[in-house]
Amino acid sequence: MKTSSERWKSFSCIIIVILLKGVVVLKIREHHPPKKLLQALSLEERFPTHHPLYPLILKTLRREKSGFSGEKKIDFYLHRLQFPYVGLHSVRLAQNQVHFQVDTLMITPTFITLVEIKNHSGTIRFHSGKMHQDYNGTTESYDDPITQVNEQKELLRAWLDERGYTDYPLETLVVMGNSNSHLQIDPSQIHHLDRVIPINLFNEKMRELNEKYDRKRILLSECHRLGKLIDSHCVMNETCLLEALSIPPSQIIKGVRCPECNRISMKRIKLRWECSFCKARTHTAQINTFKDMYLLYGPTFNNKSVCEFFDIDSNDFAYYLIKSMNFKKLGRGKGSIYHMRFDRTKEFTYLLK
Repeated sequence: MKTSSERWKSFSCIIIVILLKGVVVLKIREHHPPKKLLQALSLEERFPTHHPLYPLILKTLRREKSGFSGEKKIDFYLHRLQFPYVGLHSVRLAQNQVHFQVDTLMITPTFITLVEIKNHSGTIRFHSGKMHQDYNGTTESYDDPITQVNEQKELLRAWLDERGYTDYPLETLVVMGNSNSHLQIDPSQIHHLDRVIPINLFNEKMRELNEKYDRKRILLSECHRLGKLIDSHCVMNETCLLEALSIPPSQIIKGVRCPECNRISMKRIKLRWECSFCKARTHTAQINTFKDMYLLYGPTFNNKSVCEFFDIDSNDFAYYLIKSMNFKKLGRGKGSIYHMRFDRTKEFTYLLK
């Protein structure tokens, strides 16, 4: 039988409870690095720098890094709110076969807020259904995030209605997370003036919304149950970056990744892997290489694909590496295939360091 401390440890893996000056904050779902970011990080070392598509990979990587960094900036402000709420990050749900994503979702007993976070620098303008970024003498245009978050709001409302959470006020905010951005919003754009804010005004806006809604819809304990329900229905984005950028798999640099310097440079020498650059030695370099393979090609593979991706010519050695990972095996003999399973929220820190 588990001791009380063991039971609490098990529970704390599911939900983080923070007590700040008597305010209970229930944080159910942490920030998850997007699959596209992890794929781009893997490709950065596995794609020829002279290839015409390499700049596109770097552009994708910069955009994904910036977006993920912006999403995490909100934590500084969330921890300073002085009213109870349940928080979830990186929420991705499906409603009538349509997937929608919310950067941060805040559930209080009186209202729910969907927060879309943008991390653009420069001057930000809104015109003709677009958001325009003026930076370093160039202008780039994006879909209007107000339109985006309003669509998320309607899909979430339908999702909640189907589960009995009707008549629950939903609010939306677009938060500009980059302190080097300058908002230019025309006075006639009333909705943008009210809903697009710099991150330093986030808590002030949340206090305003908290005072606006004074009728309690559900108890805080029910907010927790709703948060757990949402978390249990979250799905990963399975976008394949190779397909999205039309990258031919034949161009991927094959080989084993060094766990120290991250180069694709490990060679098998006397029962160990040794890096030809930093000279690091290890018995387990295959782990991160299988993770790269999972990100770029998906969870299923066979013996031959290991030989190709690891750049080795021995089927027996490939089988040895597969067995060392204890992957699920499907089929028998030469027709066997294997299934990889990694937790994208925890097991790819080697790419993020």
